[in-house]
Amino acid sequence: MTQELYLQHKKTYHPSKHSKNRSKIAITIFILIIFLTGGIAVYHFSRNEIKIPILHSKIKVYIDQSLIQTHYNNLKEYVEKQDKKYEITDDSSLADILVTTQKIDERCKPFYEIDFLPVQRFATLNESVSNSQIKSIILGKEKNYEYINIKGFEEVTNNIFGVGQNDEKIVVDNKDDLKSALDQTSKRIALIPFSWLDPTMKVLKIEDNSPLDTPTPFRFAEYLCAKEEDIRDFIENTNKMEYHDTIDYTKVATVIQTGVTAMGRNVYIKMIAEKDPAYISYKISPLSRGADLTHTSNEVSFSKDCTQTANTMRFCAKPEFIETLKACGIDLVELTGNHNNDWGHEANLYTLNLYKENGIAYFGGGVNLEEAKKPFITDIKGTKIAFLGYNWYDAVGGGNPSALATATLPGANPYDEQAIKEDIQKLRKEVDIIIVDIQFQECWAYSENNTICYRADAVNYQQDVFRKIKDFGADIVVGTQAHQPQGFEIRKDGIIFYGLGNLFFDQIVYTGTREELILKHYFYKGKYINTTIYTAFYDSDYQPYITRGEERKGLLQKLFKASGWNITE
Repeated sequence: MTQELYLQHKKTYHPSKHSKNRSKIAITIFILIIFLTGGIAVYHFSRNEIKIPILHSKIKVYIDQSLIQTHYNNLKEYVEKQDKKYEITDDSSLADILVTTQKIDERCKPFYEIDFLPVQRFATLNESVSNSQIKSIILGKEKNYEYINIKGFEEVTNNIFGVGQNDEKIVVDNKDDLKSALDQTSKRIALIPFSWLDPTMKVLKIEDNSPLDTPTPFRFAEYLCAKEEDIRDFIENTNKMEYHDTIDYTKVATVIQTGVTAMGRNVYIKMIAEKDPAYISYKISPLSRGADLTHTSNEVSFSKDCTQTANTMRFCAKPEFIETLKACGIDLVELTGNHNNDWGHEANLYTLNLYKENGIAYFGGGVNLEEAKKPFITDIKGTKIAFLGYNWYDAVGGGNPSALATATLPGANPYDEQAIKEDIQKLRKEVDIIIVDIQFQECWAYSENNTICYRADAVNYQQDVFRKIKDFGADIVVGTQAHQPQGFEIRKDGIIFYGLGNLFFDQIVYTGTREELILKHYFYKGKYINTTIYTAFYDSDYQPYITRGEERKGLLQKLFKASGWNITE
């Protein structure tokens, strides 16, 4: 078997033929190796020949010299240290990144911004200031003013107005020192960051516009302007300087409070004669409608069978007279007055329903004692505000108890000191702001020898009652009984307004009963920040109008003096 296989193999095997094949294979492999190695060399040569280097250009940065000096220096130092990535340019048109005090376009985002407000102490007769006047005051060129500079903000205010150093300026370090310095004289003025504002200061109008109502022109801001991809690293440096103290006007809540409304007697007769149920509102309504919520203290109920004479002391009003409240933008009626039951309980109940039908809320009185005790609570632009109302005069002051609510009858909420304390303490946990209205001793006019009723300076026992309520935790305490204006008192960063006078009534015999105060309170993100006091006077046609100039100054000077302030303007 083995022999046969061998012979078969021998027949098929040819040495010369296999040698030729091996030679061909070897030559093929050699050529392939040469080709491959040569090709790689050529490939590398080719790549190296056409390769284009990538050039990384630096990001150009423009830094405005009007920046706060420390900010300018810090940013410049940062750019110089990062010289492989950034370079400073003096040509803003060539810059990839601009740091400037002007918002050039939508790329610009503020990293440092402050709204400044011109303020004086609460007791001042000054109303407004102009841009040019502020500049002169800062430079010490206005003889009637002393400028107070806040340490740390001097460079900013100088940048706004382009002024230099005034060595005679008073310098304070903090808010408490500022308030103390302002309170020494009504001649002192300061520009304060918005967050420093509180009710003990008076905000001056700028060119006749309140910076609490319209954007202040005294804003300083520093902007970072660039495409987002250019500033990812750079923004980390500006974040260290970030500071925002500006007014978000969508969060400014306003409440207007007015005094006594009594559309009876001669006011009734006048409106019937004019055949216009909103006649008395026309001169005052542009102001009264200018708030998020407007309040009045209405002491007279509406009745379909109401009739009035010129000298009656039993008051009522025609139902159509509610058009006056609507024309004035009244949203909220306080019912602590002592005349709401004059025309009977049915008229009072009818009036409460009429308010509801017209979308007007009420507090301080109600269909019974339970409702009369309830606070009115509202949320205005994120600030939660509660109103409480109490009748002191008819509860403990010797008035008429029939004006008060009972378990089954309508009327006013009776004053009770312990109840007030508990009401305030309970609400303090639920709301941001508490406003308390008090119907105190009601006299239709005061005189030099009047010791029974109130005076402009508020007799001691009225002060005692109102101060206790403020100390219980109320933010604002208002006397709504007064038929002519009374004084003010700053207490624990809030204000007591002892009496506002009439809004609508027929008491034109004395000047004092024709004068009136209208308050516009400002709240911001849950805080009470300020009150503007408007003065008014109603004419012989019973139409109140806003007073200005000497007419306004005369009333304020009288009230500030009665309140213990020395006015030197």
